[in-house]
Amino acid sequence: MELTRCTLLSAHYLLQTRTAVLNDDLKTEFEHWYQGIKLGEETEHYWTETLAA
Repeated sequence: MELTRCTLLSAHYLLQTRTAVLNDDLKTEFEHWYQGIKLGEETEHYWTETLAA
C-alpha cells in the first residue's frame, strides 16, 4: 500500500513537471515551488544551449 501511494505521488509530480515543460512554464512553476529562488537569464541561456545540443 505504501509503495503504491509513493508511486502515485511520484507520477503526479512527474506529470506536473512534464506539463510545465511543454507549456514553457517550468521557470515560473519552479520559482513558485521553491520560493526565494529566482532563475536568471544566465540559467535560461544555459538550458537553451544544453537542450539545443
